[in-house]
Amino acid sequence: MKRVVALLLAMLVCLCSCADVYRYTKDTFFAMNTVVNTIISSDIEEDNTRSIFSDIERRMSRTAKESEIYRLNNGENVELSDDTLAVIKKSLEIAKNTDYAFNPCLGTLTDLWDITSGNNIVPSDEEIKAALAFCNAQEVKVENGKVVIPDGMKIDLGGVAKGYALHKASEELSEYAMGKAVSSDFCISLGGNVAVSGSSKSQKEHNEKGWNVGITNPFDKNEMLASIILTHGYVSVSGAYERFFEKDGKTYHHIFDGKTGYPSDSDLESAVVISDNGLEADALSTALFVMGLDKAVEFYKKGIYDFNAIFVTKCGDVYATKDVYHDFVLYKDAKDINCENVTIIE
Repeated sequence: MKRVVALLLAMLVCLCSCADVYRYTKDTFFAMNTVVNTIISSDIEEDNTRSIFSDIERRMSRTAKESEIYRLNNGENVELSDDTLAVIKKSLEIAKNTDYAFNPCLGTLTDLWDITSGNNIVPSDEEIKAALAFCNAQEVKVENGKVVIPDGMKIDLGGVAKGYALHKASEELSEYAMGKAVSSDFCISLGGNVAVSGSSKSQKEHNEKGWNVGITNPFDKNEMLASIILTHGYVSVSGAYERFFEKDGKTYHHIFDGKTGYPSDSDLESAVVISDNGLEADALSTALFVMGLDKAVEFYKKGIYDFNAIFVTKCGDVYATKDVYHDFVLYKDAKDINCENVTIIE
């Protein structure tokens, strides 16, 4: 009898131990004007994620008066930090390569529209034309480690700063895990951006790898369009559903076309980019959304950047690059989505 009891106790201890093998710590905080959620393996004890996000926001915010970007936009002779300078240079490179479908110099236009203020005012054509005169990214000069912009221009890194912050936080977590010889398992999400590494608790418990990353249905942000299994990388989603207002039966969203001065009016409802670079994922999702399907596919095929993409058109058609097609599951009952066929982009 004692032996049976001993065996039962041993089995119980084993089961409890197995249940505690995969431990993760969750955290939620507000940064960069959005909610940040983290799920990080308890093996990674040193977590500076909060401080990384707050530091990047402190330096790159367009609205915080003490930030480098605010001071630069207001005519100060600013000695930029290495991070801020690198982000501006990379943003200008992507702008040029996307024919300015992504433009980090739309701050004057963004201020004019003030999409999230609740005022719901549509600027006049004359006001938009006047604002566009200060949005020419080609006029930005980077000289001797300094950035020089024309009077009236306002750099806006809102289209890349979140992706960059994700990349920085991910690198630090991965380096710490490597130094401690532990598995680098984490997921960080904010806004339409997600970074993952390793595997989730649920996947491990089912002897599987990766994280199950959900993609929002652009026609109903309360439901999922699809899910993708990733073991490493960054996912960025741009869509008209994120921030907008309606006026006289028309929707005006926050993603602007720098050529027209109006919210982008392409045939895409959302653009999803999966990349090994957080900043590139963030910027490219915006650029591809502005380009529209045909130009976005053409840009992907040029191979300037290494990424995968999923596109949802305003008609509900879904297109996916070939390397991501086999790794994502489209939910068949997703609202207003043509789920029967997904077009593969070779």
